[in-house]
Amino acid sequence: MKTDNTNKRDTMESFLGEGMVLVQLDSRVDGVIVPEHLKGDPTLRLNISGRFGLPLDLDDWGVHATLTFQGDPFECKLPWGAIYIVISHVTGEPCLFPSDVPPEYVNEALGHLKNTGIKPAKPEPALAEELEEAPEPARNHLRLVAVE
Repeated sequence: MKTDNTNKRDTMESFLGEGMVLVQLDSRVDGVIVPEHLKGDPTLRLNISGRFGLPLDLDDWGVHATLTFQGDPFECKLPWGAIYIVISHVTGEPCLFPSDVPPEYVNEALGHLKNTGIKPAKPEPALAEELEEAPEPARNHLRLVAVE
């Protein structure tokens, strides 16, 4: 059984094999090490590539990458639990890991629905079956990566 972290690692390794990858993460999560001016950002975006010629390692814990900020190298540590979006710069394919999206963004979206008086829709049983049988969406759309 694959975990969310295994799916993230597999996705990152696949995308890095093609070229540069953009990760979006919550830098407030325990274990994240980034330059001081980037700490506390729940939507931090970093470009990662094995072609930078700097140390890069992916393991069961997360991503260990030396990145440059204003020309200065910095050894970043990004636990898998902090990363919630991974996008290939080569193909543009994004992957969203909803279980790690910062909760205030989920609440904000739901709060917006409450404020407008719109109730979230529940799919009809027939529609739910259609959704299960729907073909794979075209590339360049967010893809949910579920834990198996």
